[in-house]
Amino acid sequence: RITHDAAVALSAARAASGAPENFGTRFSVSEAQGQPRLAVTFVEQPIPGDNVTEQEGMPVYVAPELSEAIPEATVDAEPVDGEPQLVLKRPTP
Repeated sequence: RITHDAAVALSAARAASGAPENFGTRFSVSEAQGQPRLAVTFVEQPIPGDNVTEQEGMPVYVAPELSEAIPEATVDAEPVDGEPQLVLKRPTP
């Protein structure tokens, strides 16, 4: 799930990247300094196996390894130094 604030931040990031408005937002897992991190890219089509949905009027593609690891997670945006920062919120047990 993507909150409204995250959708606004993602739309601005997509525009800043130069990606066309019809591109979807793809969430996957990448590694940085040996730690798993949430990766966000703007792509024309999902990769086979992606979980495809629409959130806040934008196509969203979630890599299978991410949707399996945290199926009920929510992407939100929180202000950091005046700029929206995407955060992944996991459901509380």
